[in-house]
Amino acid sequence: MLTVVYVNPVQEGLTATLCAELENHLEENNKEYRLIDLYQDGFNPILTAEERASFFTGSGASADPLVKSYQDILKKTDHVAFVFPIWWMTYPAILKGFFERTFLPNFSSTYTETGMVALLDNITQFTILTAAAGVPREALVGTIENHFIKDMLGLVTPKSDSTWLHLTGQMAATPDEMKKHIEKITACV
Repeated sequence: MLTVVYVNPVQEGLTATLCAELENHLEENNKEYRLIDLYQDGFNPILTAEERASFFTGSGASADPLVKSYQDILKKTDHVAFVFPIWWMTYPAILKGFFERTFLPNFSSTYTETGMVALLDNITQFTILTAAAGVPREALVGTIENHFIKDMLGLVTPKSDSTWLHLTGQMAATPDEMKKHIEKITACV
């Protein structure tokens, strides 16, 4: 199953269009998927004092029903697609909160004497879909490719494959450019 994690407080614009096109493609091709819409769900990205106190010693299960539902979804998925805009040259803060509160030790990974071991080995593929007005892909390698993909996702499932597609100049993208970009997205899923 594919899980789409959509991150944007507005339901119009480029990332909304990309997410809608992705969902249309999945539905038209009868592909099973779940949508996690962090803003629509009212997700609270703030790690509480109680959560932090048991961060390394807890079971990995969250007491927050919404986070628990996200964890249940992630246990059943093999492919996660993140769809988000680039803000301040990186991913939105709510997405970092999603990792901090959902990908808990003893849920997504565990620490051993020889290092960290991933526990979500059911996830074998990540697709990252980003868009930014005027920010070229090359300017984002440090934050998206190195930090988000290699560091964060690599800790969760180091044996997974990742594809990152970025659209820049969203205000001036021609219909043909949009069509080609959407074709690249649908080819990934």
